[in-house]
Amino acid sequence: MKRNKRLKRFLAWFIPCATVFICACVFFGLARGSGSQSPWDPSKKTNVWVNKESKSPIVADGVSEGAYPENTLLAFKSCVKDESYPASVLLVPVRITSDGELVVWENDSVTAADGKQLITGLTYEQLREYNLGEGFTAPDGTTPYNGLTGKDIPDDLRAMKLTELFSYMAQYKVVSYVVKIMDGGTAGVAAADALHTVLADNDMLGRVITWFDDNKVGSYINGKYPDMPRAATTREITYFWCNARFDQSRAQSNYRWAVIIVSADSFFRKDTTVFLNYAHKHNRAVIFTDVDEAKTSASALSSLYADGLITAKPVATAAAMS
Repeated sequence: MKRNKRLKRFLAWFIPCATVFICACVFFGLARGSGSQSPWDPSKKTNVWVNKESKSPIVADGVSEGAYPENTLLAFKSCVKDESYPASVLLVPVRITSDGELVVWENDSVTAADGKQLITGLTYEQLREYNLGEGFTAPDGTTPYNGLTGKDIPDDLRAMKLTELFSYMAQYKVVSYVVKIMDGGTAGVAAADALHTVLADNDMLGRVITWFDDNKVGSYINGKYPDMPRAATTREITYFWCNARFDQSRAQSNYRWAVIIVSADSFFRKDTTVFLNYAHKHNRAVIFTDVDEAKTSASALSSLYADGLITAKPVATAAAMS
């Protein structure tokens, strides 16, 4: 009788522990992926996203800092014509249209007279009919683009393809990009296909990191487009952090991504240092987002050799780092 009670107590302790252990093994095993050969092989490529300078590169999320309607050609023009503009990397959100065009667009819909229309349900030409400056308020309080319709809408206030942005930027200065696929599911997969075509056709694969909201899109890219450098999925970030925290020696080929993009307040300062050092040891870059609201300052992150700082205030962030 006593032996049965002891056995029950043992099983009551053992079964939950064993379950947690097995789940952890499955979780990290999936995060690591299968096979020994990494599609993104650091032994054959230099990771250009690992910062070699004394200051962290600034990644502009909203290039004009509110001076112009964001994600329009008008806004991008404002930054490339300014030789003192501090951002060397631009964050560009993209979505796929119903006719398969990849457009620079953040929200999942537009507001029409008959209600909201999903971007995935509209063609590129239909999107071009919208005035992207409608409702924009300038820093001086005016609304200079309200009421423009039809032929009165300037081309640089209409929807644009990602290829059009690349073409325009090429004539001014060389920059790199973080292109974020905003769509998820089937639309996100279609956007990934379209993005790879755009990057390959424009010889841009080495200058763009692909980011995404839907981790399934990341897994799709990992399997189909090993030549397209991408950000890590949430699961891969967790796996990598555990390895970094305990200084686990892993072959670089286990990490099938080029960059981690993570919130600036994800770690305590000590852990941030450990994380960055471990990433650089394995030829991987770490870009921090949410820098404008973070408790850890941009200058502090830069002093830790962060590989990029995503900010909606590139000029102010650059000044703070100085």
